[in-house]
This record gives sequence, structure tokens and C-alpha cells, in this order.
Amino acid sequence: MVAEAWEARPTAFDIEEEGQLSNRQVFADLDGHQPDAICADAEGAVWAGIYNSGEFRVLDGER
Repeated sequence: MVAEAWEARPTAFDIEEEGQLSNRQVFADLDGHQPDAICADAEGAVWAGIYNSGEFRVLDGER
């Protein structure tokens, strides 16, 4: 997963056995909020630091 701040979206990929990325998909709709950094917590929830609002959000993946 990557945080695409200027596109205002977190993007997820599948990782193939040889390391190639495939199946690019938007992970969550942030409604124009720009994720600057992402991480997962011990329970597997994905968090994002939001650049243009100064907040943190737990992301609900669409996959």
C-alpha cells in the first residue's frame, strides 16, 4: 500500500511471487483528504496521517 498525497488516496497492490506489483486499486475513499503517511496497527487496522487537515484516520478498505 502507498499513500498518494497529491491524488488524495491510499492505493493497494497485490505482490506477486517474484515481487512485481499487480491489481492496483484504491484502498479507501478519503473525499479529498490527502494521506501523507500510512501504517498498520497490531490489530491490522490501517491508519493514515492526513496532510491537508492535520488529522489521523483509520481507513476502511474497500477490498
